[in-house]
Amino acid sequence: MFAILDADSDGRISLEEFNVEWHNAPDGLWEQEDQNGDGFISYDEFSGPKGSGPPQGGNGQQGGNGDEDVFSVLDTDQDGVYTFQGVSGDDDDRTWY
Repeated sequence: MFAILDADSDGRISLEEFNVEWHNAPDGLWEQEDQNGDGFISYDEFSGPKGSGPPQGGNGQQGGNGDEDVFSVLDTDQDGVYTFQGVSGDDDDRTWY
């Protein structure tokens, strides 16, 4: 999934790239992922599914054909529903369809 979010294949996810796929992201998700506060999410910072390995040659690609969308990757049981456990560790559950 890292390669899907890293649209320009520079090996890091910008806020703009993040917002393309996660325009309805839960509050605090960007801040949780951008651990060092530099305005980008690096491969090491990224806590989501990363793919088969770290970016090769700084291009952000880890394999796959890049045709998957983020929702399809996260909807692991393919039931059309993705439930997110709150990023702050609270009991806040959110569901997307």
